[in-house]
Amino acid sequence: MSSFSSNAPNGLPWLAEDNVVEWQEQVMAYLQRKQIAQYVEGWPRYLAPNPPAALSAADSLIPTSVAAHDAAVAKREIEYDDWRIKDSMAMGVIKGTLRGQYLTYVLRCSTPKDVWDTIRSKLRTQNLGLAAHNTKQLIYNHPYIGGPIEEYLQHFAVTNEQLARVGKALPDSEVAHWMLENLPKEDPSWKSVISKFYTIHPDPDTVTSFQATVAIRNHYDQLTAPPTPTTSAYIAPTFESAFADRLGRPSHNSARPHCTGCKKVGHTVDLCYEQIMAEIRRLNDRLPRSLQVSSPSRTGRANR
Repeated sequence: MSSFSSNAPNGLPWLAEDNVVEWQEQVMAYLQRKQIAQYVEGWPRYLAPNPPAALSAADSLIPTSVAAHDAAVAKREIEYDDWRIKDSMAMGVIKGTLRGQYLTYVLRCSTPKDVWDTIRSKLRTQNLGLAAHNTKQLIYNHPYIGGPIEEYLQHFAVTNEQLARVGKALPDSEVAHWMLENLPKEDPSWKSVISKFYTIHPDPDTVTSFQATVAIRNHYDQLTAPPTPTTSAYIAPTFESAFADRLGRPSHNSARPHCTGCKKVGHTVDLCYEQIMAEIRRLNDRLPRSLQVSSPSRTGRANR
């Protein structure tokens, strides 16, 4: 239920967890309108007036000294009564907006400044604890959903640094646990990272975030590494493939070359079909019979 659903008897909002800033602003504005904010802020001239010093034994025998002391005491009583009225008004304004646990914090406070300082101190501690709790949730619930792994790893380091600034840092072993726990365990490859990690590091209390970082980064690098060429199985060459490898790209020279081997026009000796086929036959004859290839027909293979 919202803290603004009803107000305190003085018309100001009740102090609650969800209206701290608004509560402070409205209470201070009210005190300023009543010209009693100085009593809350603790200005020296608005503190309780000090009683006059006691008369010494010698001064108590002097009538004028006694009369002056009595006048000072009477003046102080008047000033104290005026101070007490305004001081109590300021205290009543603040206490009138407190209930529950907040009211128990100020039971022993004797001035509005004490009440104000005590409540603000408790709120700072409470807000710090809430902020630390919310920040820890960012570590507990940060699933890796893809993308650069460095951003995922950096999140845990930065978040724990923020907790360290307020004295609430998680132990390094706990950070390592959540780095692994937030990996996509429905993916078998990532699930294996977790199981292998704790196989190598069986004591969860001694693991470090650095060890977890190395394991996670290594697996990510394996997943994102480009494929490497594999060695293909041996395939026995045919006359056609051997001839094509020897020929290479066809010649586009406009001049008509002359072969010194077969004496034909249209090619040179190093591209001569007759010469190449003769060399291949010699090589083929040297192979075991099981690896020899049969000779295809020359149809369509004549030199041009």
